[in-house]
Amino acid sequence: KPSLDRKRHADGPLAKYKARLCCHGNQQQWGVNYYETYAPVVSWPVADVKTPIYLLPPTGVEINTNGEDSVLILRKNLYGLKDAGRTWWKHLSEGLERLGFKQCNSD
Repeated sequence: KPSLDRKRHADGPLAKYKARLCCHGNQQQWGVNYYETYAPVVSWPVADVKTPIYLLPPTGVEINTNGEDSVLILRKNLYGLKDAGRTWWKHLSEGLERLGFKQCNSD
């Protein structure tokens, strides 16, 4: 579902428009759309999606499909997915390991 907002300068004039697309994680099914959700950190997820996630186009977005129904396929995790935090944690951990960092035993 899209979230639309207007950002203004401190003195009032319009600065920019912002849009965010959020997923309905409550419609995901364990073993189909996600497998694990535990993550030791939570942040804005930007990692690649590991399992296929399909979305209906948001209201107001028209996709030219010659009259056929269409869906969107996610390539990056979005806020609202059940495994978004874990996917981000895995992405961060793998990146830090490539830089030579090692996870301590207590983690």
